[in-house]
Amino acid sequence: MPSTKVLLIATTPFLNDGLTKIELDVIKCFREEMDFTIASRFGYDNEIGTKLLNDSRLHCVTLPPKKRLFSYRREIYDLVAYGDYDVIYIHGNSPMMYFEAAPAKKAKAKCVVTHCHNSRSNFPRLSKFLKKRFNRNVDIKIAVSQLVADYAYDGHNVAMILNGPDTDAFHFDRKIRDEKRKELGWEDQFIIGHVGRFNEQKNHRKLIEIFEALHKKREDARLLLIGEGELEKEIKDLSIEKGLSEYINFFGVTQNVETYYNAMDVMVMPSLHEGLCLVAMEAQANGLPILMADTFAEETMATESAYQLPLEASAETWAEEILEKMDLSRKDNASALKEKGMDWTVMMKTIGEILEGKYKKL
Repeated sequence: MPSTKVLLIATTPFLNDGLTKIELDVIKCFREEMDFTIASRFGYDNEIGTKLLNDSRLHCVTLPPKKRLFSYRREIYDLVAYGDYDVIYIHGNSPMMYFEAAPAKKAKAKCVVTHCHNSRSNFPRLSKFLKKRFNRNVDIKIAVSQLVADYAYDGHNVAMILNGPDTDAFHFDRKIRDEKRKELGWEDQFIIGHVGRFNEQKNHRKLIEIFEALHKKREDARLLLIGEGELEKEIKDLSIEKGLSEYINFFGVTQNVETYYNAMDVMVMPSLHEGLCLVAMEAQANGLPILMADTFAEETMATESAYQLPLEASAETWAEEILEKMDLSRKDNASALKEKGMDWTVMMKTIGEILEGKYKKL
């Protein structure tokens, strides 16, 4: 029988993104030894949510909408007060997790753990206002980078758990590369890749501008966009407007994204902000050269495959950097990532110690 009861509160929807992937990995890794209750205000009416609902080892609870703040906080209070959980584990992107941590603490939770994944909120003023209150209601604070720790926390009881990929799963495979490039119909093309949701943060508009400048210099350039999101139609329309649509593959989502890293020649990510981007770490585990904006956490520059440019640099400058300075040969980065603790096994081991109460507070 599971010995640890965990209430995992998801403050973001279950999507094909890095935050959800870590939530699901935690559940998958510890579902045999821990009793998980999942609480979300977003419901379970997509593919990921359905899988959670159909997992007989999990208990799924739908919280009221957050705009009904009193009801939302009351439901969390009741769950904690009557659930006898060993740990309340909250995932989110900012001190806005206060609205989950505070009612849990008020209900006398044994241990409140927050896992912050980003360095900016859609409500910056409110996040800043709530920061001290938020920190007073958290026992153990997980940050994915120093940038995130400084943004969300006050420096006490912070566990730095760097996002780490499964280096074996993302290892470069020449045979798979050839298969995927043939599948795409781009065997002999120069493939720029991007994996991420179509939202403001990922900055696809800038990416299209960069690709436009690159394609003028290299006609065999192609752009592979893996992901979905609210801005997808807008970016498709932009690609048509610029006459680039025939050179871009809006691939959608895939359950085996690791195979498509092999097909790419360069990953390009001009995000407006990032905590410690899991995609960037996966690309490095594959040995794929990656060019990122200077908005990424410092820890993201973990291997010789990682390069940075100022976000505000022109699309022309980005294109030149891709062509002139990128080493397009694959590197074996597994040992370098493991030495820095940026490995899935290390990440899960530390999270497990925290959930089981074996983590020594700072």
